[in-house]
Amino acid sequence: MKISSVQSMTFRRLSYAAGALLIPFAGVACNTAHPTVAPQQLSGVRLVSDTDAVAGGAQIPTPPAATMLTDVGDSDDQAKSTGTYKFGMVTQKRSEPIVHDFELRNDSKNPVTIDRIQPQCGCTTAVIKNQGTAGDGPIAPGALVKIHVAVDPSHLIPGSVAKNTLVYIKGQTDPAATLVMSGAMQALASFLPSSISFGDVPAHETRSASLTVIYDKELLKDGPLPVPKFGRPITGMRLVPAEAPEADDPKVKTAGADLPKDFMGSDTIKKYYKVELTPDAVIGNSFASLALESTPKSGPLTAFTSITVNVVGDIQASPNSVAFGTVGEGTTQTQRLTITGKRAENTKKLAIKSDNDHVSVKYIPVPKNTFAVMQVAGTPNAQPELGTVEVTLKPDAPSGPLQAKVTVKTTDGQLLELPVWAYIPKVNK
Repeated sequence: MKISSVQSMTFRRLSYAAGALLIPFAGVACNTAHPTVAPQQLSGVRLVSDTDAVAGGAQIPTPPAATMLTDVGDSDDQAKSTGTYKFGMVTQKRSEPIVHDFELRNDSKNPVTIDRIQPQCGCTTAVIKNQGTAGDGPIAPGALVKIHVAVDPSHLIPGSVAKNTLVYIKGQTDPAATLVMSGAMQALASFLPSSISFGDVPAHETRSASLTVIYDKELLKDGPLPVPKFGRPITGMRLVPAEAPEADDPKVKTAGADLPKDFMGSDTIKKYYKVELTPDAVIGNSFASLALESTPKSGPLTAFTSITVNVVGDIQASPNSVAFGTVGEGTTQTQRLTITGKRAENTKKLAIKSDNDHVSVKYIPVPKNTFAVMQVAGTPNAQPELGTVEVTLKPDAPSGPLQAKVTVKTTDGQLLELPVWAYIPKVNK
């Protein structure tokens, strides 16, 4: 089917105000296949599929004849119509819209008019190209109307694609017809596995997991292949090149180790890496992500993998962050954090530091006899309080958002990182 080819549908009593009416859904599009809504059955409604279709200049097999359900009874009888344009495979490099003209025919005995056409996704637009023999107004019996549907590929993610557009007629609450743009988007790059969980890891221990990045050779036309990068730096986590996949630690759990069929093309390149957890990993739960930077020529590259770990150490903080909120310019604010943990040689002297000159810290150890009382009280499994950290926002902090980090370190190098946030609105003088 050439791109100008059409599929013919017919339906009864369509309503439409002057000009074409386009109602796309707001929001970011995705590849979730919307279920086809069963249209209101109308007498004299017919769907006719004539030829095969071509998308982006690439010939694809002729699709089977579209579904036809026709009720030839009296005017109160009803039938439904669904038309599907199969555009085949497209890649993430495609920038021009995927378009098709659907042709609708009024096979009823009375003039009909379109009320509205409603795409079900924000990436899809639809417009009536002509209405009736005079270009507007009701569609006479036997007359045709074309609906131009376009899908923006820049909002699609790899996988199956099914974008529906509903056609409504005057006086009917259910759609009279459903127009479907169907196909698939192939990824230019993918990560295997799609997620890595190191689980609970004792402080100072190491872990590693293999990561494979699969590239479509099409990316070589744009220059060097993009390298995976962390979304933000994570202390104690790094990515290093590898010669080939290595056996993962049995304690490491992964997911998404296989790609769906046709998720990528057959002409690919593989690069291997290791995600390593180093001995200086920060105590507590950490989340990281690896992704590829898009290039102007490649378009959006949606490949990524998520990484989680919980490093278990001898200390912890409650709460584990400081949120001052909105603070008046020139004022001082103080919050306190409680440090708990094992009463051991490495926690007798904790090093507390702030990485921001406008945030000061002070550590107040708990007296030893307090710890002894807690043990006598019969709570040997509880985490005893070791001390309190006072975090103070100084009055000289500049206006605007402030982000800082307070670190608590044991003598053997176990590290807690406590984020600090504040916003100081500017005072107009």
